[in-house]
Amino acid sequence: MVIRSPEPADEPAIARLFATLVADGDSHSFHPHPFTAGEARHLTQGLCPTGWPTEDIYRFGFARGEAVAYGMLRGWDEGFAEPSLGIAVHPDFRGQGLAGQMIRQLHDIARMRGAASVRLKVYRDNTKAVSLYQKLGYVLSEHDASQWLGRLVFAADAADSTSSHSSGNEQRYAAEAVASSWISSTGQFLDRFEGEFAEACNCDYALGTSSGTTALHLAVAALGLGPGDEVIVPSLTYIATANAVTYCGATPIFVDVDPDTWCLDPTKIEAAITPHTKGIIPVHLLGHP
Repeated sequence: MVIRSPEPADEPAIARLFATLVADGDSHSFHPHPFTAGEARHLTQGLCPTGWPTEDIYRFGFARGEAVAYGMLRGWDEGFAEPSLGIAVHPDFRGQGLAGQMIRQLHDIARMRGAASVRLKVYRDNTKAVSLYQKLGYVLSEHDASQWLGRLVFAADAADSTSSHSSGNEQRYAAEAVASSWISSTGQFLDRFEGEFAEACNCDYALGTSSGTTALHLAVAALGLGPGDEVIVPSLTYIATANAVTYCGATPIFVDVDPDTWCLDPTKIEAAITPHTKGIIPVHLLGHP
């Protein structure tokens, strides 16, 4: 998912997202914005949903040209120092970690704006959202019979938001890991990571490894590749890509990269395929998918 500010060409995609959210019954949770086509038009023009110039923040997540997530920080237009966070994800894309990705970027923006904290409201029966906010460090308190009021106070010594997506809990977690005597191999944080990563990928299990090399090696081994097999890899990559293949006795076949992305050139793959080709490892280099 690519998160960015909306542009005029995004209006149809955003309108489709809004229509889907309304049909799914999500508009009531995003007060005061009911997800209309008019709001989609205003947002793509750099205005607030009601059509006025704005200092508030509105972001959308896009995947394959479609808008799949919507996030906002509002309250600056009304003079509040503490912005309110709101987020909505397309029902077909929930459970894939998109909400957390959007929320962390909004946290970074709030810190860059000088906010010391952010707040939100979440329906009590939305147990997945409640769990996510608590994992991100939000403290929930009573609001009314149907909603919690959540607040996240940013750590005063939180890392520079231009270099890290941080919720402010890193130092506390690191200290807890050291105090437990488990800083690798096992421990509560590895267990939590594996569980939450599996949930984000909609699978039953996930396994943390000691390095990217180990992960690639396990993937090649799990496919049963060995002597006589060939695996296509990009010519520009870290050596672990090829090593993982050779560790299993297979042969890496190097294919040139696209000069614009520096990633594997898809137009040159077919010529490298032989009867012995068993796989392709397309390394996503420098942020390019």
